[in-house]
Amino acid sequence: MTERDILIALYDATNGDAWTNNSNWCSDADLSEWYGVYTDYQGRVMSIDLSSNNLTGSLPDEIGNLEVLWTLNLYNNELTGEIPVSIGKLTELRNLDLSQNQLTGGLPSELGNMQNLVYSYLSNNQLTGTVPESLGRLTSLEYMNFGKNMLSGDLPQAVTSSSWWQKSGWVCIGQNSPGGFNFDTFNLYMPDFTATDYKGNTINSTSIVASHKVTLYYIWASWCPFSEAFHPTVSSIYQRYKNHSLEIIGFCHDGTNNPDALNMIESYNMEWPTLLSNPGVISFTGFPTIMAFDENGKLIFHSSVTSRNLLPDFLKEILGEGDLPYESSDFSEDGKVYTLQKASEGNGINVVLMGDAFSDRQVADGTYEKVMRTAADAFFSEKPYASFRNLFNVYYVTAVSQNEGYIDGGSTAFSGYFGSGTHVGGDNNKCMQYASTCPGMTGPLMNEVLIIVMMNSAKYAGTCYFGTSTAYQGDYGRGYGIAYFPIGTSDEELACVLHHEAGGHGFAKLLDEYYYESQGTIPLSEISDNINSRNHYGWGRNVDYTSDPNSVVWSKFISDSRYASEGIGVFEGACTYYKGAYRPTETSIMDANVGGFNAPSREAIYNRIHKLAYGESWQFDYEEFVGWDLNRQGRSRSISVQAKHEPTAPPVILNQHWENGRLVAN
Repeated sequence: MTERDILIALYDATNGDAWTNNSNWCSDADLSEWYGVYTDYQGRVMSIDLSSNNLTGSLPDEIGNLEVLWTLNLYNNELTGEIPVSIGKLTELRNLDLSQNQLTGGLPSELGNMQNLVYSYLSNNQLTGTVPESLGRLTSLEYMNFGKNMLSGDLPQAVTSSSWWQKSGWVCIGQNSPGGFNFDTFNLYMPDFTATDYKGNTINSTSIVASHKVTLYYIWASWCPFSEAFHPTVSSIYQRYKNHSLEIIGFCHDGTNNPDALNMIESYNMEWPTLLSNPGVISFTGFPTIMAFDENGKLIFHSSVTSRNLLPDFLKEILGEGDLPYESSDFSEDGKVYTLQKASEGNGINVVLMGDAFSDRQVADGTYEKVMRTAADAFFSEKPYASFRNLFNVYYVTAVSQNEGYIDGGSTAFSGYFGSGTHVGGDNNKCMQYASTCPGMTGPLMNEVLIIVMMNSAKYAGTCYFGTSTAYQGDYGRGYGIAYFPIGTSDEELACVLHHEAGGHGFAKLLDEYYYESQGTIPLSEISDNINSRNHYGWGRNVDYTSDPNSVVWSKFISDSRYASEGIGVFEGACTYYKGAYRPTETSIMDANVGGFNAPSREAIYNRIHKLAYGESWQFDYEEFVGWDLNRQGRSRSISVQAKHEPTAPPVILNQHWENGRLVAN
């Protein structure tokens, strides 16, 4: 049988007529001109690369007769059936890739005859049975991956003691159900390596492992939501066992020159050494991956074999209870109201501050009060609020949580949670109930109150919830607002998020001025809802849905030469949408949390402040506003932190109002 005949047999067996590219196959052209075929100087077939080419059917036995074949790459097709035993006759083969197919049956023991094989990829098929001992004879092999099949049983010692296993075994051990190997036969050990962590400290893996009963190796990526969701678990484990012979070595896969990686390390209190570049010693197949090693360096847990969610229980069996998270015992301060200031003029506009995930000892040592005062000062550090602080009543209510921060299985006063991305939230009804205990909080005042909830976390996030009912209509941002956000890592960061969430969304009911290109065009139904809310309640006066500068709600600022220096215009992209929604300026607090409120936003804030302070009889006058706004003392300043921030989550509209001591549906 000629090599041409062998290739035609491959073509026929794998439905060649339906291949994505079958150029020159089965023709009289030289074999080197057949798509994916490469020949040597004698015209003999040395390489076949038909990856991602829609091959179906099964591999023919004839494939084993290509005597000088070096490479067979059939990756990512729809091949079925078994790997033919004849493949073992390809003794010159260096590279074999049959991964990402639907192959069944077992691993042929004849694979062990391929003494020149260097790389073998057999993962992501449906192979069953055990691993043949003959694979231990592959003396030239540098890397093999037969993971994500359904192989099972004991791994032969001849395989796990081979030179290639310590490099390749990490990706082979993970099998799909109902497969799975006996963990006791893995024979994998922490490799010895020396590296520099993100702080510039030099670490050695062998030294760390030898000095701890358990060492975790934690692999994650800053872009991966599953990694971020698992960070609190790892942090909780570390705090519990760092004094009980546990250490962690972290590795952020995309950490090089990545500020997001450093922010996550800080936000999630990753006190352990974390590497920002790959030491290249352990292969892995996804994020996050976490492994555990004993003091001898032997692998004892791997998340590709055992669910990572079982790690806490696994460690408890080895290390015991550890240091249990602190729990509050003194709730005597819970619910107490403190007045930070009373309005010296007008009706008094109510702002109520409270904190979530603060313990009794953080209340007792003054931490809670300091956060409340810092937040109040931050709120009034930005214009227009800075100019009208005397019109506000500001209170804070002490809320004692069972646990400090947000830990697995923990409990906090307002049930705060972190959702996808920068979305956060909590028990809105309970927040309103705590606020209702402040002096003079009647039903109407509760339906206009601003509640600011500081979450005891260093993470960057924020979400505002606001709502009202048809009983509270007007053009000045009617309704209550509940703004949740973490305290962050600095007072400056807290101020940035607070201005956006509380000052922008919560008080003035401004909408977001940022966008994502992936969001496309804003739906007509959302435009209709937003315009209806603007007309009835005065919401979203910083965003419009027409590109006509003469028709947008801030058109007067565009035509007013006194505002020429502020660059007010019509810029597409707002309400998270790339198209169909427009904002007044390139950037602002409602876009990137920096740069101050733009003029249309300042107008909306100014209008609501005066309506709430002086009542419905007060009438907005544009020239009076401009006179204040353009005055040196009235002009909005730019806050000190000028770096753009990741947008926080869009506001959530609650179709509820406050009535008889609780939030009820409209």
